[in-house]
Amino acid sequence: MDRCGTKRYLCAGYIAVEGHGSFYMNLQQDGMGWVYIKDNGAQHPMLRSRAFGTAGNGSDNPTVEINGREMKRTWTLLDQPFNIGDTIMKLMHDPARMGWRVGDRIGIAPTKSGADVKGQTFRVIALTDNGLQLDQPSIDDHSAQFLPGNNSPLLQSAEVVNLSRNIVITGDDFSHVPCSSSLPESVLGEQTSVEGCRCASFRSTCTLGLHTIAAHSGTARIRNTRVGASQLNDW
Repeated sequence: MDRCGTKRYLCAGYIAVEGHGSFYMNLQQDGMGWVYIKDNGAQHPMLRSRAFGTAGNGSDNPTVEINGREMKRTWTLLDQPFNIGDTIMKLMHDPARMGWRVGDRIGIAPTKSGADVKGQTFRVIALTDNGLQLDQPSIDDHSAQFLPGNNSPLLQSAEVVNLSRNIVITGDDFSHVPCSSSLPESVLGEQTSVEGCRCASFRSTCTLGLHTIAAHSGTARIRNTRVGASQLNDW
């Protein structure tokens, strides 16, 4: 693992914890960590390519434990409308008590009727009284309505989510490979193979990419971590 200040990087074609081994990463307090699975042709005999996880034989107990920065809440709702040109966003919950910080990346969902657009993302540049000061203005209007209901109020308010995680498990882009009719079938009639992309009546190509797995035995606890396609600066 390479380390540069408070940033840690681990790159590999696959990461497999075997036997009674363990993989432990704890960045609850500070720092950033990236686990990057490369498409470099490396293959594990059980987990195959581009895998991260445990590979047991049924009698042992390999473990993976990853703990990222904890937030009391990762999402909330608008407390007041957030309209075109606004840079101050008022929230239903106190961002400091939720564990949100300056520099975090947040997203807001659209609330227009029949909206077919994506939400907008921002960086937090300051925490305000039950709100956030953002790095750019809103490009759309977002509602925050609280209407009377039968037994409880009805909330028609945009969702706001904190997208930042200080541990990111990611890797190279997905690849599309042609199938092979020579691969053995793992389970009779299922037309699949653990050895690769097997041709089937419904498949001529396969999409390959990063996967996390606990095979046959083992334990994986992954908390407050982002898993998926991502750029290194998109956290």
